[in-house]
Amino acid sequence: MSEGISRLVQTAQNPQASAEGEQRKRETELEAKLREVEEKRQALEAKLKENAAAITQLQNALAAKEKEVDDLRRLGEEKNAALTKALEEKAALEKQLQNLSIEKASLISEKQELERKKSQLEEKAVQLSEKVAAWQKRAEYFRTTRDMFGQKLVTKEEELKQSQAKIKQYRKRVADLNTALLRLGGIALAGLILLGVAFRKKA
Repeated sequence: MSEGISRLVQTAQNPQASAEGEQRKRETELEAKLREVEEKRQALEAKLKENAAAITQLQNALAAKEKEVDDLRRLGEEKNAALTKALEEKAALEKQLQNLSIEKASLISEKQELERKKSQLEEKAVQLSEKVAAWQKRAEYFRTTRDMFGQKLVTKEEELKQSQAKIKQYRKRVADLNTALLRLGGIALAGLILLGVAFRKKA
C-alpha cells in the first residue's frame, strides 16, 4: 500500500506539473481515494471472509443435506424395494387366499354332498336295521321252530330206531316162524306120507 502511495506522490511531483499546491491537493485526493479504496478492500475482505464462512457453512449444510438426501434416497429405494416385495407378497397372499376360498367352496360343496350321502346311508342303515331286526325275529322264530322240529325229529328218529329194531325183531320172528313152519310142514308132510303108507297097508 505504501509503495503505491509513494509512486503516486512521485508522479504528482513531476516537473511537468503546474503547481505544488495542485500536487498536494491531488496527493490528498489520492490518499483519500486510497484510504477509501483500502477501507472498501478491507470491507470486501471482511465480506469475503464472511462469505467464505457462509460458503463453508452452506457447503457443510449442503453436504449434510446431500447426505440426508442420499440417506433418504437410499431409504426410499429400500422402502420402494420393501414396498415392491410387500406388494408381491400381498399379491401372493391374495392369490393364495383366492385359491383357499375356491378350495373352501369346493370342500363345502363336497361336505354337503357327503352329508347328503351320509343321510341317505343312515336312512338305508335304519331300513336295513329294521330289516335285520325283522330277519332276526324271523330267524329266532325259525330257530325256535327248528329246535322244536329238531326235538321232534330226534324223537321221531328214536321212534324210528325203535320201530326199526322192532321190525328187525319181527322179521327175525317171522323168519323163525317161517323156519318153524317149514319144519312143521316137513314134519306134517312126513306124517301124511307115513299115514298114507299106513292106510295103504291096511287097505
